Amino acid sequence: MPKLLGSIAGGTNRISEIVKSLRIFSRLDEANIKTVDIHAGIDNTLIILQARLQNQPFHIKVIKDYAQLPLAHCYPSALNQVVMNIINNAIDALETKFCQNKFVEEQPTICIRTEKLENDWIGIYISDNGFGIKEENCSKIFDPFFTTKPVGKGTDLG
Repeated sequence: MPKLLGSIAGGTNRISEIVKSLRIFSRLDEANIKTVDIHAGIDNTLIILQARLQNQPFHIKVIKDYAQLPLAHCYPSALNQVVMNIINNAIDALETKFCQNKFVEEQPTICIRTEKLENDWIGIYISDNGFGIKEENCSKIFDPFFTTKPVGKGTDLG
């Protein structure tokens, strides 16, 4: 019985964190420019994507290298959506590499790094150790609705 109650409490806490993260992530009431903590947005996105990161045939390691950043003046819901799409694409790339090639000895990894740049700009860098983007697709990745994924997979939002 104590083990069951502990499991229920753990599940309840996870659900609570996911709901809180979804509320912060979506920011439905914040369609305007706001001043926000970029790292909180990234962390909430990672909580939402936790099932995709951990429930693979392999565990995806996430390395966060956050710099000291000022609060950012931005459209938080749009920025959160961009970060989610990039991380989802990274997970897809890792699935492709590590599910097709059982002999890869490295751990699937996503690295997220932030940096304070000149003139009050902030850099957000997200990388993975998947196969990478084919050279012939590099010039098209910012074209609207461009995708390399099969029909029905992905959002076509890059």
